Amino acid sequence: MGREIKALREVFETVYHYNVEEFRIPDASSHAAVSKKIDAFVEVNDDSSEDLKIVHYPAIVYFRVIRNLYGQRMCVSLPA
Repeated sequence: MGREIKALREVFETVYHYNVEEFRIPDASSHAAVSKKIDAFVEVNDDSSEDLKIVHYPAIVYFRVIRNLYGQRMCVSLPA
């Protein structure tokens, strides 16, 4: 885990008292693993509008056409 991620995690846990979970994206079937993890995350606490759920995804910049969870096509640009 990079220094920036460790620092961000520390802020979320110590300053805001958020529950933080790390998920490392596997090399094999990465899209399926991420979709499954996000589906499960959304369902936590029955997808209550009272919850603030944050997904932080640092990655290399690239463009790719994918299907989102609802089957719509979209272009995704991931920040460095």
